[in-house]
Amino acid sequence: MEKEPLNALIVYTSNSPTLKELTKKLNGFINNSLLEVRVKPAAETEVPHVCAADIIFFGSDESGSTFGKGEFKELERAFAGINLAGKVAGLFSCSSTAAIDSLKEMLKSTGITIGGEPYLGCKKEDFGEESERIKKWVNEVINTYRERFENDG
Repeated sequence: MEKEPLNALIVYTSNSPTLKELTKKLNGFINNSLLEVRVKPAAETEVPHVCAADIIFFGSDESGSTFGKGEFKELERAFAGINLAGKVAGLFSCSSTAAIDSLKEMLKSTGITIGGEPYLGCKKEDFGEESERIKKWVNEVINTYRERFENDG
């Protein structure tokens, strides 16, 4: 019996051109026969979008007080009372570990599994050189889902 395609969602802060470019690169690596991918800016993402996904990639270049007032504001509020157990998150940023830490804090109470080490990206002109590293990270996140949740049956 053929496996159902996994649903993936990429949620990102749209105010960073470099992060937008990385999001496009991620979409290219994720978008294959076993994954259906949706890409949404954080400010336009709603809880039903997140709940419909098996794997969610969260990308931000915002951190600290900027994060709480920025594009993830509504999701951060909603995630305070939501259970995302059974889903896997991949976290990425082009700016700093502080942005990754803000994403982790937002997801802390949701029960979501963080897949692989967060990806701390590079400058836009480095994406060509980074392709293999990005691809490896995407596969780590996807494999975390498969190992944790598909081997139950």
